[in-house]
Amino acid sequence: MEKLPCKNTFDMTVHIVVSAVKEKLAAGMITPDELDEIEQALTVENSQVEAFCHSVHERCMSKSKLDLLVPPRTNAYGRIMVQPLESLFDKRHRRFSERQLANYFHMLSSIIGREVYERNHDHMSELMRNEIRDHGSNFAWDDFYNHPEVVRCRLETLGAIAQAFDHFDQRMNWFVNVMEGSAHNPEDGAGTLQFTEQQAKAFLSALFAECMEMTQNERERLQQYVGERRCKNIAFLIARLTQM
Repeated sequence: MEKLPCKNTFDMTVHIVVSAVKEKLAAGMITPDELDEIEQALTVENSQVEAFCHSVHERCMSKSKLDLLVPPRTNAYGRIMVQPLESLFDKRHRRFSERQLANYFHMLSSIIGREVYERNHDHMSELMRNEIRDHGSNFAWDDFYNHPEVVRCRLETLGAIAQAFDHFDQRMNWFVNVMEGSAHNPEDGAGTLQFTEQQAKAFLSALFAECMEMTQNERERLQQYVGERRCKNIAFLIARLTQM
């Protein structure tokens, strides 16, 4: 399996350091001053290192953009986070364009952080493959969405989103701007598709629908997964949405 460019960068750095130390070891004892020289050669105004890092950074950014564009049918985590929004894609009453999914995934990545986004992506993809392997033709997406690990992942993501909306008006303006952004830069607000506050309300209401009518057991499970603070964040967000 191909590693991410950023992980390759880390591995390459370790390889370079170890190689340099081995060269010094072959020549005799390594002194602290010589280790300082190795560190300086690898990190300070080294044109070769800077060129390498710049190249890898470009590849990493390019891959990140491509990952955000992966359609939810092949992206288990993306599909999990899109499933609550299915009613908005109904052709008879469409209120959301599939072309804005990349902007939505950018919003998720911005809020929960790229590292958590990738971890969720990898974990849910592995879980999906295991479930397909174990159930074969009996695999059903509805059952997958209700898998305890999937429910936990989705609720934890919703908790993070709700916390990000703690400053509701500012975050809502940012959200609308992201959803109206271009495919290359979702935060520039320069896309061709409109996304109004009423669309934002419908979008977030659908996303948090499962949190609006929970049983006592489900509320206890939510608090176990996201904690008391984020439970309050979710309640606050739902209250603000109903007031719009």
